[in-house]
Order: sequence, then C-alpha cells, then structure tokens
Amino acid sequence: MRWAAIQGETRLVKHLLEAGEGPLLHAIVDPNACDDGGATALILAANQGHVDVVQALLADPRVEVNARDDEQWTALIWAASKGHVNIVQVLLTKPQVEVNARDEEQWTPLMWAASSGGVDVVQALLADPRVDVNASDHDQWTPLIFVASTGYLEVVKALLADPRVDVNACTEKKWTPLIFAATVGNLEVLQALLADPRVDVNALSWKQWTPLIFAANKGHVNIVQALLADPRVEVNARNGKQRTSLILAASEGHVNVVQVLIADPRVEVNARDKDQWTPLIWAAKQGHLEVVQALLTNPRVEVNASIEKQWTPLIWAASRGHASIVQLLLADPRVEVNARSGRQRTPLIVAASEGRLDVVQALLADPRVEVNARDDEQWTPLIWAASEGYVDVVQALLADPRVEVNVCSGKQRTPLIVSASEGRLDVVHALLADPRVEVNARDDEQWTPLIWAASLGHTNVVQALLTNPRVEVNACTKDQWTSLIWAASEGYLEAVQALLAHPQVDVNAHTMGFRGKTALKMATAAGHTDIIQAILAHKRRQDRGAKPSLFAPLKAFMQKDGPK
Repeated sequence: MRWAAIQGETRLVKHLLEAGEGPLLHAIVDPNACDDGGATALILAANQGHVDVVQALLADPRVEVNARDDEQWTALIWAASKGHVNIVQVLLTKPQVEVNARDEEQWTPLMWAASSGGVDVVQALLADPRVDVNASDHDQWTPLIFVASTGYLEVVKALLADPRVDVNACTEKKWTPLIFAATVGNLEVLQALLADPRVDVNALSWKQWTPLIFAANKGHVNIVQALLADPRVEVNARNGKQRTSLILAASEGHVNVVQVLIADPRVEVNARDKDQWTPLIWAAKQGHLEVVQALLTNPRVEVNASIEKQWTPLIWAASRGHASIVQLLLADPRVEVNARSGRQRTPLIVAASEGRLDVVQALLADPRVEVNARDDEQWTPLIWAASEGYVDVVQALLADPRVEVNVCSGKQRTPLIVSASEGRLDVVHALLADPRVEVNARDDEQWTPLIWAASLGHTNVVQALLTNPRVEVNACTKDQWTSLIWAASEGYLEAVQALLAHPQVDVNAHTMGFRGKTALKMATAAGHTDIIQAILAHKRRQDRGAKPSLFAPLKAFMQKDGPK
C-alpha cells in the first residue's frame, strides 16, 4: 500500500483498499500502516503530490486523515509545505481534518505554506474559516512574520488582505513584520506593510528599536527613505540607549543614510544618547571620514559638542589616531582646536599621550594650537610623550621651536626627568641630543634625571646621562643623597659600576646629618655584598693611583714630633 502511494499507483491503491475490506485480508492490508519514519500511505501520497491517490485513500472511512509521522507531520502539513495546492484543497474538504495541526516545532500548515512562498496554498488555507491565521511557533513567529522576513511579497499581500491577520504580531523579542522587513532590507514588503493603515510604523522591539532605527543601523538607505516618506514615522525615536536613527547610522559609518537623514529638517542632528554622544562624536571616534564630512556640511551640527568627560569630536579623533578626520575638523573654522576635556587635556595632549604621531604632526601644523598647553596635572604634550616613551612624537615636538623643552609638571619634573624615571632610553637620547635641554634639571625634591635613573636601576639611562659632559654626577637631593648613594642603597650593581666609572664621582659623599652615610655604608647596611666589593675595589684603585709626595716623610715627622 505505501509503495503504491509513493509511486502514484491509484488503481493498485484502490484494489488493495477493496481487498482489505474482506475479513481475510483486513489484517494484511492496513491503510494506516506506517513505514520506519511513521508515515502512512496518505502522508506519503500527500508528500509526493499524488492527488488521485489521496482522494482514493480519503474515500476509505478507515483512513486516518490526521495521522502523524515521527516528526508529527500530518498529510496536510506535508502538502502545504510542498506547495501541492490541489491536495490541500482536497484535504480541507474533510470536516475532521485538523487545519491547525502542529509539528514538533509548533508549525502549522499555514506557517509552512507561508514560509515556502506558496501563495496559492496560502490562499486556499485562508479561505477556510477554521484556519488560525495568527498561529505562532515556540518563538512567537506568525505566518506574516515569516514571510516579512523571507520576502515573499505575494504571500504578504495575501495575508494582509485577510482582516483576521494581526499585522502587528510580534516575536518573543517584540519584532513585528515591519521591523523584519526594515531589518532585512526588503523594500517591496515594507511598502506593502506601510500601505496597510493597521500597521504600527513606530512599533518597538524589546530594546526599544523602531523600524527606522533598524533600517538606519543596517544601512538600508532605500528603506530609510520609504519610512521618512510616511508622515506617521517618528524620525527622532530613541532606543533603550537613547540612540536615534541618525546616531546609529553615524556610528556605523552609513554615509548615504546619514545624508538622507540630515536632509530632513525634522531630524535632530545634535541628538544625544544616554552617554551624551552626538552623531558627530560617534563618527569622529569610529573613524568614519565621509560621515564626518557629511555632518560638517550641515550648519545645524554642533562641531564642538562634548560628552560628560568634555571630549569633543576633535579630541576623540585625536585619541583614536584618525589623522584625516583631525585635518578635516581643523579645516572647519568653528572647531575649537584647543578644546579641553574634563581633565583639561587638549587634542594635542591626548594625541601625544597616546602616541598618535600623524595626529600630532597635523595639530602642530596649525598655528592656533597651543603646543605647551597643560592638563590638570600641569603635564604638557612633551611631558606626556616622554613619559609614555613615544620617541617619534617627542622628536616631532622637539622640532617645533615653540615647544618648551624644559617645561615642568606640577612636581617640577621636566620631560627629561620624567623619561629618565620611566626608563625611556630612546626618549632620553632624543632629549639629550637637543642642546636646549637641561640635563641637571631638578624637581621639587631636588632630584635630577641621573638621580631618578640611578635610584630606580635604569642602568642604560644612567650610562646615557653619564656620557653627557654637562651632567653633574655628584648632584644630590635635599637630603644630600647622590646618585651613587641611591644606587648602592637600592642594590643596583650595574648602575653603581657605571657611576664608579665616571672620573668625577665622589665615593665619599654622604647623606645629611651628623651621622651621614656614604654609599659604602648604605651598601653595608643593606647587605649588598657585590656593591661593597665594587666600591672597595674602586677605593683601592684610587689609592694606587695617588702619586706620593717627596715631602710626605717630612710632613709626617713634623706632624708627629714637631720641631726640637
């Protein structure tokens, strides 16, 4: 029987059905017998599209019209999913057929027909008053939602023509058919939906996104245009993060969408999200050059708008290293080139602190830029670059004659002091190459670059500083601590050795006070044996190198016995 149903052998099916009515063959010829997948002859015939076989089987009162296979598919579900409209129509004539039968995924025949794009099957099902036109699956997807997402225009029209269809039905995440059409970018489906006065054009998803916001975020400019043409659409609607369509389009770099939106006088070009970010700030931060250009052409745009931290578009572009955008912003006379953040950092300070060489160069080329601006800690661009070790930025700044090379921070630390304390050897070399730099500059505790480097064990910096003839090797702090005393105290053997190799080093210098300690005493107290040996060896070399005086014996005699 099942073989005959699959092959479309109507005469054989009828013969078997008639033979099976007798008492002898009834048990053998069972019209509801299943194959390994649970499919009966009716299910198999409906699947294969054999309408004559289906009719023959339905004529037998023994046949179970709503029999299900292992996946809970009925003959009607199979026929609807395969687009066999004639079989669907035949099955619908049976009063006992379950027109809203569901499979394992909770899909009904109408859902399958709609998702398959079979408009004739959809129309046949819609013509039956028993069909639930708004049935939904596990995720709350209805037939209209399915076709809005897949783009079957004729099916959409057929569903919209039925007054029973909920045109604003939504999924578990509150996505309506219009939201789906806007998101996937199907213009024809969207227009069909907009033409229905029942459709909510400003429907909100669970994150408060409208169809316009979805379309703008995806960059579907034709969808955005269609939505803007509808007077019902809220052009400045905001999502859960208070972001408008323009903000999202700008942040994603969709310049065509941005141009369409800012051309609409209703659109708020300076709208702010929950973090106070405007479209221009987003575009500048993300590096979307064309979007920045488009926004700057609009006279309504606030070019110096800032977020809570007082970061303007120029500061953001400088921070992210978007040199082209920085140049574009600098070319706009409305832009404040020395705008300050909440910590009083200018675009140049920010760019220097993050090593954005191209941006630094662009900013230095603008005569309006304050090259020695200070932040809330009194740090200048040069101090920041020196501290972070951006030698190329340091060199660019040193090449500008306006830059103060010995400028001091709040603690009176110069760029050389800062770079020496951080162990930035390349920066130290760059600074020492500039004759304007004070190699013995002192901070508020009277620490020089050499003292800082020695106290922290930056031996390579110590060596670099010692090669400079201007360096004061015996400079000391307020407490009379020299570089050698610091290095010996902290146990930095290589730094001690480098200092001892300098011809002018004073190994006998001592700290302040009646019991002032020398480098040797400091090393002894700390138990730095190798340093003790190095200092003692240096002392012995000094003693051997001293030339004895011819009058030494006489002086010794006179000091001991005096004249007779």
